[in-house]
Amino acid sequence: MLAKGSRFIKHGENGKGIGSRWYPQTLAQRIIHLSHIASRIDFRHDDGLKVMMEFADREDVIYFIDPPYTAGGKRAGKRLYKHHQIDHENLFTICETLTGNFLMTYDESEEVKEMARRHKFQMRLIPMKTAHHTTIREVVIGRDIACL
Repeated sequence: MLAKGSRFIKHGENGKGIGSRWYPQTLAQRIIHLSHIASRIDFRHDDGLKVMMEFADREDVIYFIDPPYTAGGKRAGKRLYKHHQIDHENLFTICETLTGNFLMTYDESEEVKEMARRHKFQMRLIPMKTAHHTTIREVVIGRDIACL
């Protein structure tokens, strides 16, 4: 849920409006690909930690976890989302109980990398471009991320 005061893009980059962020051809192709697996995806408006615990014993469930980036002194999550408060250590503990695999993303910080090490998760640093076209690194965390 976006933070109070969030609104639609008025002008976008170079006056392109929403087209400066969302590329119609790419979105259309993604929607077509998703249509083939849509019946296997469960979207909920709920507490993600509660849902993870509900399905923790199922091997056939895969989790993509993208928590608000508030660990390690980061503030983007607090600025962008209404529901930004999260116990990151608890999230890592819950991930230990998951039978199915998971992929979790975070801003790079020593605190996050230390939690991943403590919980014996694998991690990789990947380059990401910000809205301002600068390159930063994010941490991808999982039990088994050999495919990356």
